[in-house]
Amino acid sequence: MFEQIIPGGITAILAVAGAFAIPIVLIVMLFTFIFKLVKARHEEKIAMIEHGLTEAPSGGKGIVLLVTGLVFGAIGLALVIGLPIAGVAEKIVGGLVPLFIGLALIGGHYLTQKENRRNQNARKSK
Repeated sequence: MFEQIIPGGITAILAVAGAFAIPIVLIVMLFTFIFKLVKARHEEKIAMIEHGLTEAPSGGKGIVLLVTGLVFGAIGLALVIGLPIAGVAEKIVGGLVPLFIGLALIGGHYLTQKENRRNQNARKSK
């Protein structure tokens, strides 16, 4: 029956359905993972509060910003250099966007690092 309506029949229908279903499933999986991660952190903090413990200050956020910034900056720089070589100089903006995102994240790393030092000095003086 489908052969008369759509050439390739069921195969074509499954291909189209799969093309839409795979990204949707991946997005749902990503959001589920993030939700469970946030929920686990929340439950951990609640348990610490119930036992009268405080969270130890960590500089983990700064290093994540630095690594992410370096990755974005490297991708952006590669695109800024590579696009003119490939002859698509008018699309260089596509490389500038991740380059400046990377630079902003690297700047964020140094700002959080200074704030962490200020907080540690304030705790020591108490």
